[in-house]
Amino acid sequence: MKFCLFSFISFIVFTSCNTNLSPIPIVYIDSEQDVIVNQKILTDFQIHDNGQVFTVKGTVKYRGGFSIGFNKKSYAVEFNNKIAWAGLPKEDDWVFNASYIDKTFLRHKIGFDLFRSMNSQNIAPKSTYIRVVENGIDKGLFVLMQKLTPKIVGLNKNDDKALLFKEPPIFYINEFPVQDINNRFQQKHPKLKIEDKSEVMYQFRDFLLQVDEETFYSEIENWLDINNIIEWYLLVLFANAGDNINKNFYFYKTDSTTPFRVALWDFDHSFGRDGDNELNMMDMPLGLHKSILFTRLRDNPQLQFNEKLIKRWNSLRKENVISHFTINQMINQNVFPILPYIKENEKLWPYNSSDYFDDNDVYKELALFRRFTQLRIKDLDKLFCYSAE
Repeated sequence: MKFCLFSFISFIVFTSCNTNLSPIPIVYIDSEQDVIVNQKILTDFQIHDNGQVFTVKGTVKYRGGFSIGFNKKSYAVEFNNKIAWAGLPKEDDWVFNASYIDKTFLRHKIGFDLFRSMNSQNIAPKSTYIRVVENGIDKGLFVLMQKLTPKIVGLNKNDDKALLFKEPPIFYINEFPVQDINNRFQQKHPKLKIEDKSEVMYQFRDFLLQVDEETFYSEIENWLDINNIIEWYLLVLFANAGDNINKNFYFYKTDSTTPFRVALWDFDHSFGRDGDNELNMMDMPLGLHKSILFTRLRDNPQLQFNEKLIKRWNSLRKENVISHFTINQMINQNVFPILPYIKENEKLWPYNSSDYFDDNDVYKELALFRRFTQLRIKDLDKLFCYSAE
């Protein structure tokens, strides 16, 4: 509690004394047509970034599942040319995430950054912050995110066993939902029209559902990078990210010699809030039992998955990858530069909207975020028998 109070006081002092913060990039979307859902339209993007102004042609559409119902929309953007901007690597595919439900604008970015910090091989979108103006209308603050492409996850496109799927519904215990009947597993590489790789996903699901314990133990590491799955599991557990158990991830194998790995995606259902903004300070169960993968990993005695979880949690704690100090530092470093823009965004999208469960402002939300992570570290230290001594 003392540390949390100190962090909050430091936050207030810092933001009171730092009114001349560096400007973040502004993107002006200038299209002849209105931006709509599920249909790309041609547009010009005028980008103001670090004193430079340049125009990029490309396409834009609104994107999202549940979030598409909110007034502030996210954008799927594709530039005609790859560019490096906003401090991120050169790419042409981007997501402008509205972060409407997350008043801190931190949950995606901290989740992504934390997953990568757990292991240099872990993949999650690199992200930062921008402002967006659509056809003369200020839309406020956004999280600029890389789109996870074959290149970003490191696929060898010359290898016919390199595969990329977006949240394939393979871990559901019962009948799984299908978003696109023409692409059941949301295959991204190779393109479905070039070669349908659905059979691989059916084989893996059958493996999870049907094989005996001995076969599961002897063959699971042919299918999965267990260390990657352990770190994914721990992050989902730490953040109480219930929406990431069976979806909101990418599933990929880089070539014929490597097993499948998980890349993190869409992480705002976390750190004390559910995906619809409902408060969840561990009041509602996480639902790990809903995943046939997690169930089989935990229940196989030979695999010793629980022991591996304990060992990895303890090493992450000892290395300060996950600690009170680290999480508070990540919060501070991310929120300090964007606080003025969060306050401006609040004027455009008021916090007392009926879309929210409460009218918390950013300061209350930051305190909630800190309080939640303190709670989870304490609980998981107890669960995994961690001692700092």
